[in-house]
Amino acid sequence: MELNVREEKLKGLFKQFQVEHNENCKTVFIDNNDPELENYLKTDYIVYLHMVDKEVRNLDLTKVNTIFVNKEYASNLENGIQDEQRILELLLKKYPNLRAVLITDKKGAYYKDKDLLIYQKELVSNFDKDLFLVKYMASELKGNSEMTSLYRGVNQ
Repeated sequence: MELNVREEKLKGLFKQFQVEHNENCKTVFIDNNDPELENYLKTDYIVYLHMVDKEVRNLDLTKVNTIFVNKEYASNLENGIQDEQRILELLLKKYPNLRAVLITDKKGAYYKDKDLLIYQKELVSNFDKDLFLVKYMASELKGNSEMTSLYRGVNQ
């Protein structure tokens, strides 16, 4: 599977894991502060969205396949709620077909979709969020399950 990476600092990491990406593919990994985001949401792209710092309440996220969000940012979107599982429930209530990966302040990660909730705690001390994203995506694009991808993401 190919992947168009719209985040310069991650491109080198994706190449490290031998994930192909080019401008003609139909899967995109994009930050929500990217000026092209709304264009991708209006097309038939498979969008993996990394939520970082821009307000997204006015965006239609129904076209997003998977979001990656850290707990602090997600908590701010959900009126300061701190419980990770509650944050995920609220996100999926708004977007029932969404797949969400919540990176916690405990340096672990949750995966949630309409049928499945997985928590993977960190087993290695040098947790890096960008590397987590790369390892998760590389694993998923190779056809691995969400559980395997979470495990590979946090276990560096």
